[in-house]
Amino acid sequence: MQLGFSCLEAGSVRAKNSINVVIKNCLDFCVSILCFTFVGFALMFAPAESIGSQILANFSLTDTKLIIFILFHAMFCATTVTIISGAIAERMSLSGYVSIAVITAVIIYPLCGRWIWGGTLFDGVQNDWLTQLGFHDFAGGTLVHSVGGWIALASVIIVGPRIGRFGDDSQPIRPSSLPLASLGVFMLWIGWMGFNGGSQLMLTNQTASILYITVLGGVAGMSSAALASKIVHMQPQVILILNGGLAGLVAITAGADILMPWQALLLGAICGLLPQFSERMLEKYQIDDGVGVIPVHLFAGIVGTLAIGLFMPLNEGVSRLEQLGVQLFGVVVVGGAAFSIAYVSLKLISLRVILRVPKAGELVGLNVWEHGASTAKIDLLRQMSVQAELGLFNHRVVVEPHTEEHHIATYYNTVLDKFNEVQEEREKALEKAVWLAEHDALTGVKHRRAVTQVLTQEYERISRGGNKASVAIIDIDFFKKINDKYGHDVGDKTLIHFTQLVSSMLRKTDMFGRIGGEEFVLLFTDTEVSLALEKLEKIRAELKNCPLHLEHDSLSFTFSAGLTLLSETRNIEASLKAADTALFEAKKQGRDKILTVD
Repeated sequence: MQLGFSCLEAGSVRAKNSINVVIKNCLDFCVSILCFTFVGFALMFAPAESIGSQILANFSLTDTKLIIFILFHAMFCATTVTIISGAIAERMSLSGYVSIAVITAVIIYPLCGRWIWGGTLFDGVQNDWLTQLGFHDFAGGTLVHSVGGWIALASVIIVGPRIGRFGDDSQPIRPSSLPLASLGVFMLWIGWMGFNGGSQLMLTNQTASILYITVLGGVAGMSSAALASKIVHMQPQVILILNGGLAGLVAITAGADILMPWQALLLGAICGLLPQFSERMLEKYQIDDGVGVIPVHLFAGIVGTLAIGLFMPLNEGVSRLEQLGVQLFGVVVVGGAAFSIAYVSLKLISLRVILRVPKAGELVGLNVWEHGASTAKIDLLRQMSVQAELGLFNHRVVVEPHTEEHHIATYYNTVLDKFNEVQEEREKALEKAVWLAEHDALTGVKHRRAVTQVLTQEYERISRGGNKASVAIIDIDFFKKINDKYGHDVGDKTLIHFTQLVSSMLRKTDMFGRIGGEEFVLLFTDTEVSLALEKLEKIRAELKNCPLHLEHDSLSFTFSAGLTLLSETRNIEASLKAADTALFEAKKQGRDKILTVD
């Protein structure tokens, strides 16, 4: 049974929580056996006056039959506890779950079990007052499955639903491995035959009939679930079929000793539909049951226990309605006790113990958060998660080689490489577009609009009390003749050669721009006209020493310039007009000159 629940839950939850549910199954088994064997057993079976002595006696048992009896019922207790883990999977903390497991094994299960089976061990002891009333629960349809379901319901209500389970942005939560879940179901089926067949506490001629009824109930539940799933969803839904089979098994557990084969088939088929048709009700009240515990164990346990009132042979003087009333009374009493004790206990536990892992833990998965577990898949998902969170796509993911995840990582890295390649091309294109928005495409210096912006900013700085600046308009002499003689390619090379030479002789704070054709503007920041004139003369001399070298010739050329002051009393328009006038005069005087205007 424990192996079956581990496989079923590990396959039904998401991979990031599979290790956690297995660990919970391991721990609840240990907790259940220890707590029930040394405390719960005495509370369930011993006379009230000898509970303490029975607890002490269990530490030194030698009676073989009693040891077997204790172990058998300890397994029932462990099953009740492990039912809870499936409902609260993927968000309840390990400490919170162990706490409710202890409460179940020490208080809830022994108390409810005392009312139903408490008179089966010691002669003359009649603790089983529900059984004395005529309540029938052969192998735990109520005591094991419904009690586990009631505690699970209380736990789910207090802990709340998983992140993203309900709401406008909710998404279906998919099982990680349906084959593993199906393996778990059939493991449980084997365990069920041991539970139901062993509940006689001996091997008799009726044992074969009990095993037969057990198999028929599970088969009927699985078959009806498959048929209903095909009709409702247009195709068989695996998880509904698996849970339908479990519900059928739960349904006949309370009456496996008295049901006829046709009754087991009918009851199993009816309860096999419960997981499918209870989904909407649970969603309506936002009850998030991780693996379908409530429909399978609680609802099917209740229906199966009540059905006993319709099918079981009646004692003398008891009507069918009275027997049904006794079954209903037992369901209500046991359910009320299990739910209320679990609910109150969890509320009290929550004052000292964190019942639910924080949001970050739920998102990353309880495998990592609770246990620090790491697998190739977890490593891959963690790296991908960090990249998605921080936008760091320039680092390739690395996982253990020769694994399935390594193949996934290889393709993912290929995607990253292509993404980064495209991103780099886009960034280069953007940089180029930004650069072209301010620069002349041919020469690489500022273009007309950018020149105007720089001059405006400089004029505003000067107006706020900054030093004066000088501005010059420069024109390459006889540029049209160069174009006509050598062609436009050489003309372009001339412009590039000129701008490179001038730019190399300027400060970073100066500005050089092309405003059209062979005409340029040069801004000397924090520079008087006299000093600016000296700089221009140096540029003119350097140009004469550095001709443009062509394939079979060298091309020397000169420039003319008009230079003026940019100050708060002379705005941009006036300064450019003055410089342009000086340039015109320089050309008029024969070119290759620099004239200034005050």
